[in-house]
Amino acid sequence: MPRFMANHFPKTWLLAIMLAGIGTCASAAEFHFRSECRVDGGLVLLADVAEIYDSNPEEVKRLAAIDLLPAPPAREKRVLRVREIQDLLHLRGVNPNDHRFTGASQVTLLGVVDTPTVAVPKAGFSMPMQQITSRVRAAIQEYLVERTGNKAEWDVKFDLTPDQAQSLGVGNGMLQVDGGQSPWTGLQALTIAFRSRDGVVRVPLGVQVSLPPTMVVAAQSLPRGAILKASDVRLQFGKPAEGTVRVYCTIDEVVGKEATRALVEGQILDEQSIRRPILVQRSDIVTVYARTAGLRVRTTARAMESGGEGDLVRVETLTDRKPYFARVSGPQEAEVYAHAASTPSEASPNSSEPHVQQSSYHKRQPKAPLPPESVPSTTK
Repeated sequence: MPRFMANHFPKTWLLAIMLAGIGTCASAAEFHFRSECRVDGGLVLLADVAEIYDSNPEEVKRLAAIDLLPAPPAREKRVLRVREIQDLLHLRGVNPNDHRFTGASQVTLLGVVDTPTVAVPKAGFSMPMQQITSRVRAAIQEYLVERTGNKAEWDVKFDLTPDQAQSLGVGNGMLQVDGGQSPWTGLQALTIAFRSRDGVVRVPLGVQVSLPPTMVVAAQSLPRGAILKASDVRLQFGKPAEGTVRVYCTIDEVVGKEATRALVEGQILDEQSIRRPILVQRSDIVTVYARTAGLRVRTTARAMESGGEGDLVRVETLTDRKPYFARVSGPQEAEVYAHAASTPSEASPNSSEPHVQQSSYHKRQPKAPLPPESVPSTTK
């Protein structure tokens, strides 16, 4: 307070003003607003939209029970700004200037579907453990569908402690779920809430969440030889039947592959129905590269079988028809790998061409060197 003002007030008045200010701060409660809450068709209470903190438990209970407005209809939502909540509190006799407001600047109210209520007994469990677990699982699955828009049958696993089961077993009304985070799979920290005669009860629960297995199916009919695009396929939830044929489970695995037969809408895609596009056809004249560090030796050969990119195919020399194996690397192209011990420029005209380095897979195949008379060029 400025000195000239202090000189005009008796000290007793100054003391009274300071004590009044201290009293006002001591009685202030804090409302920490949530960004979202789910309400079940009744009234929206202050405890639904905010966590309330005060040193007086009775004051917390009184503030928590203040009703603000009717809940939105099932499956609808309403955005409520903090300023609107302050106006509603003022109409109910609570001066917003006496309290602190933190958290979100607005609260999204989500209306949920009403479910039959369970009568609350005076003591003990209101229902068996199996029924409690089923109610909690159904509430969590509905919550995941609403948050993600994915209507799959989410796999939800959790274990209720005796205390949690007792709390949930005597709850009246539907269960409300909150918490968790994207991508909504793995271990999720959720809160299961319900209204009891003593107010809103919240039970924290760790839940392991996963999606059911998926299979790739054709989204439309496709002719044989079609190259698959992302728009040609879709994911379908389900587990393939037991068998030896591998079924594709992600869209990335099939995009760019070629249909080996005509596909109908909804057909499950497996290794027999699609393949890598054929880049080398049988009897094609292909360019074969022998690669080593710093060198690339090129020759030509005739393909003895068809293959896609990465496939190991048998080829033969054009002069004496000696067979060897090469890996398809592009359209009418294949490659083998050679030792770097010598180069064609260092070798005598009558020497055989460089030895072909064999992988463990190659060693099971017939060995055949590249013929020296068909090595027309060397590229650094």
